[in-house]
Amino acid sequence: MARFKLGSRAVYASYFERITGTETLKRGDSGKCLLLDSSDAAVALTLPAASGNAGWKIKIKVKDSTNASTIAAQAAILVGGIGADTGGYISMAGTTITMTTDAVQGDEICIECDGTNYYVTGLTGHATGFTVA
Repeated sequence: MARFKLGSRAVYASYFERITGTETLKRGDSGKCLLLDSSDAAVALTLPAASGNAGWKIKIKVKDSTNASTIAAQAAILVGGIGADTGGYISMAGTTITMTTDAVQGDEICIECDGTNYYVTGLTGHATGFTVA
């Protein structure tokens, strides 16, 4: 089992970054915790290609959901799902995750790559807080 010291990127320690616009994520963004703030405009994130990025991971938290925002993969390689606090499970199989205006502050998803697919887990306070297409 791999061991990580406190403060390493793998444990998301002190790597918070507020996102307010369009961003294409890169290999060096692995380990960050992104705070999506769509108070002024929608946020659009694009994940890096899965190939060559085994071990890449990121946590995304909702700071503000005034506008719907998206997280897009370059192909239909998103798998997994998130739980809704109101009960239920939201499948994340597809290409693009949308954080709807029903998402609440603190909702989060974690995305991890095995070099082929992105695996998505998380929790939302509302059954329609996240959707996928």
